[in-house]
Amino acid sequence: MTAPRVLIVEDDHGLRDVIARGLRDEDFLVVTATDGASALRTADGSVDAVVLDVGLPDSDGRDVCQAMRAAGVTAPVVFLTAHDTLTDRLSGFSSGGDDYLAKPFHLSELAARIRA
Repeated sequence: MTAPRVLIVEDDHGLRDVIARGLRDEDFLVVTATDGASALRTADGSVDAVVLDVGLPDSDGRDVCQAMRAAGVTAPVVFLTAHDTLTDRLSGFSSGGDDYLAKPFHLSELAARIRA
């Protein structure tokens, strides 16, 4: 069985590297993007899940999620963000997200949510 391919969209270099390394240790194949534009170019039918930051340098992650959905990307999207109010979470779901995890978080929980 092929390992799930996960796209991590995170502009913070250190955090992106920690997430990527942790998910690789959990047997995921990892690709990364640093902004919304590169995420849209990278997200395609070969991505099994997307971990998407809301606060990206060139766009709002919720807009990126909507654009992915409009482009036919059906992979589950887990928002990973410091914005954790009820309104924030609901707007993430309304934009097409499947799950929402607030920073700080435990890597094992993120991996479990991706598997689910």
